[in-house]
Amino acid sequence: MKNGKKAFLFTIGSVMLTALFLLSPLNALPVYADEYDTYSGELDPFTGEPMIQSSGIGEVSTLSNRKMITEKMYFDFSRGEFAYPVDNGMADIYSNAADGMILTDPVKISIPEGYSVLVYRDGVLLDTAMEYKARGGYSVIVILNGDQVEVFTFRIVGSRTGETTMYKMPPYFRVDSVMINGIEQSHTRSEVDMQQEGLYEISYRCERTDIRYSLRVTVDHTPPQIVFEGIDDDGKARGPVSWSGLEAGEVIHVFKDGGEFLYEGDRLTQSGRYEVIVTDDAGNTVDRQFTILIYLDRNGFVFVGIIALVIGGLAGYLIWHRRNMKVR
Repeated sequence: MKNGKKAFLFTIGSVMLTALFLLSPLNALPVYADEYDTYSGELDPFTGEPMIQSSGIGEVSTLSNRKMITEKMYFDFSRGEFAYPVDNGMADIYSNAADGMILTDPVKISIPEGYSVLVYRDGVLLDTAMEYKARGGYSVIVILNGDQVEVFTFRIVGSRTGETTMYKMPPYFRVDSVMINGIEQSHTRSEVDMQQEGLYEISYRCERTDIRYSLRVTVDHTPPQIVFEGIDDDGKARGPVSWSGLEAGEVIHVFKDGGEFLYEGDRLTQSGRYEVIVTDDAGNTVDRQFTILIYLDRNGFVFVGIIALVIGGLAGYLIWHRRNMKVR
């Protein structure tokens, strides 16, 4: 009887000790805590904590509020922006544009204090700003130890564009669907052919954050259908040059002898070397160069006629005077 009572008490005690151990705060740590001291894999460069590879293809999770997309681009969930570490992770450039992205919306760029960052659009250096809206291809560059290091690029297009013939997805982004004029199109995972004209609706997502994005834009590759009159095949004009067919939304710029020329109407009359550039709202351009040679217009003929009459009158007077001159 005594032995049975001792066995019963021993069993109760063991159960209580086990329960206390399981309820101990030490066992409330995350699953990875047991492996933390012996972890030998990759560490998150921002938190110093282990980076854990999930079972999903191409997905990487970290213990911070960031997720790595590429070695030089993260997504910061707390800001809802892409983070670009610079200077070995000592600072970050933030933007709503991923590296290689095409957007119709303005792009914001946050520059870390104490760093020199250059922004180029189509190769032209811009003044530093917090937001960029103008259409074109952008490159963001940081200066480190006197060297210029490109951080990321992006392109801004209007609601109509003729400048883009291919959208190659940013790294670890994939195309979900493509529609042209409301009709679904076949596509690859990594790029969209945009040579066909029409209204594009492109849906894509980042594989590592599962955040979805879209691009809605009308593709128009047809240049302005402007017609010039008065120019021969070798680019010479022996009189005025005029044009027709300029449509709404198209802009014309005239340059004469290397400088911008202010003109009136749709006709050029002065002699000189000209370049006329016509651009439509999709960014398509027509560039026409020609030379107007020296010529006589109606006013010129009138002037020549007056000069001829003056000379003729003077010659007649001299002849008359000679015939009637008396010799003494």
